[in-house]
Amino acid sequence: IDTWGVDNSAEMIKKAKNNAERRSVKVRFRKLSLENWHLHIRREFDFILCLGNTLPHILNKNKLKFVLKNINNKLSEKGIFIGQILNYDRIMKFKERIVNVKKVQSHTFIRFYDFYKDKLIFNILLLSEESEKITHKLFSTRLSSIFKDEIAGILKEIGFRKVCIY
Repeated sequence: IDTWGVDNSAEMIKKAKNNAERRSVKVRFRKLSLENWHLHIRREFDFILCLGNTLPHILNKNKLKFVLKNINNKLSEKGIFIGQILNYDRIMKFKERIVNVKKVQSHTFIRFYDFYKDKLIFNILLLSEESEKITHKLFSTRLSSIFKDEIAGILKEIGFRKVCIY
């Protein structure tokens, strides 16, 4: 089996390599962006998997179509693509700001959204308790809300023959 892993983050590639080595799994890893990976890997795939809510990091709808079209072009005749994203139909309908709060030892992680028209900011506020002092760091990522009907329409428009949304 010829397995590839790509990510735009060198840190994520390093973690993935370590996980593969621990499990004795052979995977070729490359630090590549979603917009250009297809230029560097010159082969077809029977299966392409895109996990971790990666697609909403593409903020421009034309770039999203471009990325998905290149995924479709890299699939073999009976190839399968599975993309996983959050349920933005629900997220944007209810606009629940706080996703969750989790305490791990002396650290508290507060995950929350800031909402805009068709985009949103996903935030992680890290509170750290050291002695009697509390420090904080805020990590924010801009995301594009991709709705169910929208992604289904894009996939059909660019040539995916069968589209199933779960």
